[in-house]
Amino acid sequence: MAGSNSTDINQLGQLDTITGSDNLAVWDNSNARTRKASVSQLLDYFESTFTSPVFVTTINTPSDGFNLTLTANGLSQWLLLRPAASLASGTILLPAAATAADGQEVIITSTNQVTSLTINANGATSVYGSISTIAAEGKVRYRFNKQTNSWYKV
Repeated sequence: MAGSNSTDINQLGQLDTITGSDNLAVWDNSNARTRKASVSQLLDYFESTFTSPVFVTTINTPSDGFNLTLTANGLSQWLLLRPAASLASGTILLPAAATAADGQEVIITSTNQVTSLTINANGATSVYGSISTIAAEGKVRYRFNKQTNSWYKV
């Protein structure tokens, strides 16, 4: 599309090395014009908007009546429960809603059954699809949605 606000990308020279101060063309919907953004600005946007695809793993050997709090660091987490035997009860406190990242995930797995399991929303509006028990070799996965301030089973 030709015009005063566009450039044919094929007419530009090739850049050998990208640095944080280099600029990229960005379409600004608020004023319908092409603007520039630095690579550093783009990186800041990605880091604040998207969660890491890497899961932080926590291995725990709980006893009956356990209370576990997941770290409120905005990172996706895998909680691996390894009780020595089946447990009657336990509680897991999800990461605090105030610090949970949009799209953050929590995976909970257990090598043995927990008959009565409470999943605490920790300031979130709700935990949709909350489980009340986990079987031996069972698993559940939740994703946080910032707009609804809720955790969802996925």
